Amino acid sequence: MWITLTALVLLLITGTVGYHFIEQFSLLDALYQTVITVTTVGFGEVHPLSPQGRIFTLFLILFGLGIVTYGLSQIARWTLELKLGELLGRRSVRTVKRLRGHYIICGHGRMGSAAAERLQMERVPFVVIEKDPEQAEILKEKKYSFVIGDATDEEVLRTAGIQHAKGLAALLPSDADNLYLVMTARMLNPELIIVARALTEEAERKLYRAGANDVIAPYRVSGYRIALHMVNPALMDFVDLALIKKNLELEMREYTVQPDSPIQGHSLEELELRKRANVVVVALKREGEMMINPDPTLVFQPGDVLIVLGEKKMLEKFVESFL
Repeated sequence: MWITLTALVLLLITGTVGYHFIEQFSLLDALYQTVITVTTVGFGEVHPLSPQGRIFTLFLILFGLGIVTYGLSQIARWTLELKLGELLGRRSVRTVKRLRGHYIICGHGRMGSAAAERLQMERVPFVVIEKDPEQAEILKEKKYSFVIGDATDEEVLRTAGIQHAKGLAALLPSDADNLYLVMTARMLNPELIIVARALTEEAERKLYRAGANDVIAPYRVSGYRIALHMVNPALMDFVDLALIKKNLELEMREYTVQPDSPIQGHSLEELELRKRANVVVVALKREGEMMINPDPTLVFQPGDVLIVLGEKKMLEKFVESFL
């Protein structure tokens, strides 16, 4: 629309200047002649035109019709996109394309809906890709950004902004679809963090080979949790508090130590995080190795990933003061 408006303004200026110098019209008469020529309203000429003026008018009409036609087509396309988005229950594709550093959830089944609810709770930007059009109204009511289509289709993934996404969850109903999705997503964005669901051990191995960073076997994980709840109920209550947020104040988050971070080059012992920020560093990941309950004398380095436990307001204070 801005291109169209700019072109129309330039056309009016060109017509006004042209008639002023070619036909010696006053600026007002030249502008009037330009407007009635471009709009093709059929009014008579302000003054009789010379041959040079008629040739100039022909070119003005041709360019004017081209610009107006282009503008109307853009308005029609824009209106049609909005109407289609409303009929299909989709968010505007343009809204999705503006996202950067977001996450893509492929499949809005039981796992996908739970993942989306958690990301929404964390206020993390995400897009849901769902193949079933009947899910559109549900997604719209939840105010999610989403795309209706097949997640294994490259164009659908591009529409969801996979080139600018930070992570993707492959939660389609079948292992075969998830495998193809992981391969396609890895090809489109080599830096993407991909987490996939696997129903069988064989599929789990294949998904890792296809490029998944992590693979979740929901039945095995659920079985482990059930066993732990029976054997260590208090421990699992704590895990639920920290991770599943039955208590919304207690959170466990990960933070990466940046080169300019105030804590790099210092140890836990020196920083006294428990005393000064009321948070606990429960683990540290360095070069792929996870250190549980890191040594207080361990010096933080750029690239270290800290797993920190604390109340939400204390974690915010920790970020402001130390990261």
